[in-house]
Amino acid sequence: MDNQKSIYFFGHQEAENWLSQAGFIIDNFEDGFILNTSPSIVISTYFPWKQQESDAGLKCAVQLRAEGYRNPMLLLSFLPFNKVSETDQHGFFALPGSGFLRLPCSKQEISETLAKIPIPLPVDLLPFRIKVKKTEAIEKIRQMKHGNRFDFVNNISSPLISLCNAVISGFNLIPELKLQLQKISVYREQHDLQELFDMAGVEFGDDPFFNVLNKFTSGFGNLESISAIQNIDPKNIINILDELNNNLSYLLSYEQ
Repeated sequence: MDNQKSIYFFGHQEAENWLSQAGFIIDNFEDGFILNTSPSIVISTYFPWKQQESDAGLKCAVQLRAEGYRNPMLLLSFLPFNKVSETDQHGFFALPGSGFLRLPCSKQEISETLAKIPIPLPVDLLPFRIKVKKTEAIEKIRQMKHGNRFDFVNNISSPLISLCNAVISGFNLIPELKLQLQKISVYREQHDLQELFDMAGVEFGDDPFFNVLNKFTSGFGNLESISAIQNIDPKNIINILDELNNNLSYLLSYEQ
């Protein structure tokens, strides 16, 4: 496949039409499938459906790299490079295989820029992947401490511990305890935690942050399943919550 002629493209329709008219073959990808080294990926920094995000194209490129795609990538923008790179908090442009051209430019300039990018990329993408996913996870976790609605300790942990201690002291509050346990799944759905759980299931090497995240999501899942158990052990619930609170405290205080 000719990397200078056949490309994947992300961006607005006018740019895609211009590339087609210039002689590039825009390859289709089904269900997000992209060949891992070729053809090249060209991305316009402007996405019409994300007009409030001037860095939408850069975010797209970062996500593709973080997912492990090693294709040569070229960003096109009417903005100067220093303006586009201001939001490059992950170091995308510092990676080999990442190019930039300011529009308007010619087909020849695009082809020559792509031709200079080595295939396969001479770089281990795992550190970049860890950095990107860690930033996303931290943003998600910090929402769990935001305001009264999503405060995990006040909404889930503290009420459960109080009920467990009451049951241990002899009060017949098992039905109330089960109802509070059922709120955990509701909390997960309201807070849209599935993305966080998906991150915890990915291999990130022996990274301390993700090791703790794995423990947190595992403990969270254990709590969800307890509500369906006939004989609930309140002491076990307290132990799980204590570990959850410790892990959450570590994750919330983590600084990259």
